Amino acid sequence: MAGRSNVLQKYVVKELNKKVATENAIITQADKEKTVVIIYSKGYSDKIQSFLTANNFNTLAKSPAEKFQKLIHKTKQSIQPKWTQERSSLKSKLTWEQW
Repeated sequence: MAGRSNVLQKYVVKELNKKVATENAIITQADKEKTVVIIYSKGYSDKIQSFLTANNFNTLAKSPAEKFQKLIHKTKQSIQPKWTQERSSLKSKLTWEQW
């Protein structure tokens, strides 16, 4: 019986995906719930745009990720020699049992 149920589930999922694709819809998670909703893509885009506008979000011309990654790398490089030196100094002061 379990095999039959599995086949049925696969069929339902396949047919649902076909329907969603032909109707230009998406499947997404509902707000703060563990439920799934099917919504037309246009309606979803409109809701997102409305939320962003109502909450004063701004569009950035360029992603700030690269700038922050460079800053993180630079900071890491600047503290790495100090950390390595302190660690070496600490190792020489500790006995094997303490290390």
